[in-house]
Amino acid sequence: MRKIFVYFIISLLLVGLVPAKMEAAITEPQMKIELSGYVNNKTSVSLKLTGSYKVEKENGDTILLNKDTNYTVKVEGLVVHLYEGTTMLESASQITINPINDRDKAVINGRSYFGGFIFKKNNAGYLVPTNLIGMEEYLKSVVPSEMIASEWHEEAFKAQAVAARTYAYFKHLKGETLTDTTGNQAYKGADVVHPNTTKAVEATTGEMMTYQGKVFEAQFSASNGGMTESSKNETGWQHDYHTVKEDTFDTRITWDTTIYKQQVDTTGLDLSQPDQWWNTTIERDIREKTDDKNTFTENIKAHLQTHGYPNKDIKIVSIPKLEFRDKTSSGRAIWGALTVQFFVKDEFEDGKLKLQTYIMKDDKWNDVLKVTASDVKRLIGSHDMTSTLITESTVNDELYSFKGMGNGHGVGLSQHGANNRAIEGRQSYKDILFFYYDTGLAEKIKLEKIYQPTYKSVKVQLNGKDFTPGYYGVSTTFVHWKALNTFKIPFTFKDGEFNINGRKFRGETINGGLYIRWTDIAPGKVTFKSISGGFNFMYSVPVPIKIQLNGNDFTAGYFKDGAAYIHWKALETFKIPFTWKGNESFVINGQPVQGEYINGPLYIRWNLIAPGKIIFKQIPGGYNFIYTP
Repeated sequence: MRKIFVYFIISLLLVGLVPAKMEAAITEPQMKIELSGYVNNKTSVSLKLTGSYKVEKENGDTILLNKDTNYTVKVEGLVVHLYEGTTMLESASQITINPINDRDKAVINGRSYFGGFIFKKNNAGYLVPTNLIGMEEYLKSVVPSEMIASEWHEEAFKAQAVAARTYAYFKHLKGETLTDTTGNQAYKGADVVHPNTTKAVEATTGEMMTYQGKVFEAQFSASNGGMTESSKNETGWQHDYHTVKEDTFDTRITWDTTIYKQQVDTTGLDLSQPDQWWNTTIERDIREKTDDKNTFTENIKAHLQTHGYPNKDIKIVSIPKLEFRDKTSSGRAIWGALTVQFFVKDEFEDGKLKLQTYIMKDDKWNDVLKVTASDVKRLIGSHDMTSTLITESTVNDELYSFKGMGNGHGVGLSQHGANNRAIEGRQSYKDILFFYYDTGLAEKIKLEKIYQPTYKSVKVQLNGKDFTPGYYGVSTTFVHWKALNTFKIPFTFKDGEFNINGRKFRGETINGGLYIRWTDIAPGKVTFKSISGGFNFMYSVPVPIKIQLNGNDFTAGYFKDGAAYIHWKALETFKIPFTWKGNESFVINGQPVQGEYINGPLYIRWNLIAPGKIIFKQIPGGYNFIYTP
């Protein structure tokens, strides 16, 4: 008995040596993104695959789906159906498809996405696709969807990547499904992915902001107009990392909007006979609009449809009251007020159209005094009134006029401010992040690498010969560093950095070996082709040359391996029928043709475009290709 007691004491002592909190290694999370912004209020979508996908049936079976085949997903009754033509392949409460290879894409209603999908019906009876995708691949679309990928600074992209990752991971930990709208983060799929923003995402892989050791809801907006906003002013909840402060790098985004009080002049209208003029009498701001955005009165009509007047034909007559009052500590309007007078077609009083009045109330409290400035701003339209930071307002007998600064709520990171800080302030992404998410106490707010990327082994060939296997991870392929020796590329290695012609980069240690991104081996000089189980990387030095098609200047091409390469859009210019098969391959007049990526875009060897129908003439700096159908 004593021996048992001794063992018990020893076990307690041993337990005391174990860390109190044992956590499994955190891996890259798989995100769920509802495409409710892009696929909005639809009962069916078209589906086309650039690779091979499989349907994961509820009973555990699978159905293989073929690339370049047209499918349709529909909501019919209580279930979702998958069709190939008129043949129904699957019917279930929800349909899940997953790619067989990581780089396969699904094209939904014309827009491409990586990853898998769940198709299901929402409560309103519409089809909602949910994209299942790794965090890093997701961010490679979010950052260029939120910023101007071709123009802005790399450090701004990095700051946005960290902020977006932090925000998304916070939502992920709460079990929330994100949407593809700016209500969460803009997400436009694979079509917008850009090398500039991809580089920034990869450079910050796994990095997030933490507050007292925890990831937080790192909000951001387009522009704060020179003054950040606090989370308390925006949501009612105070967070130390979302405070009010002056931002001298973000003072250039301004806006102004004018709204007429009288929208329909009823003078001379026979209110007892509205059919005579109803369809030809249009509200003033609709009549004068110059773009396809909804006007204030169109937004008011939509609002009235959901606030007591469903399916009614409405004509806005006047706006007797429109105001913003009180300000937060950042200068943003807090409350708003709106009164509208309108007609409803066929609703009469004493034989004439009844002039009705709507006074806007808060949806939650049904209180006219609790209508927020943001509620009224949404009706005016975010394209006309981009923030509630109003700097000037004018009201007279004819109109309301408002001027202001910024774009968005102003909480957290400012995208325009970040870009200006990177360009003019020469600030790093870390400096930018610590300005916008700042508690004043360094030990509270930190930039931490929360997870490491996961890697999958892939086959690698160099110039057609088998090489040491590489790894696929963070949406790119890593090749063993000895590829530099094999390709005979001069380099130096010091303090963990490679240097090729003055360009420095770090390798990645994977399973004990040192690997480098294939894009770092020799940018613009290494191309690749897909092979079974991996990739064949080819090293050469393509020489830019001038290209003409039938005597007209065309996109520059390249001279490589003894032949000229022409941008694939020459097929469209020459009007040559073709199909795109994925994996850099085409079918032209029934013949398979392999393209090649050179410095990013896809090119085709000239003599494969239309054999026997194209001749060329040499011109200064290149060639003129002449096509005879």
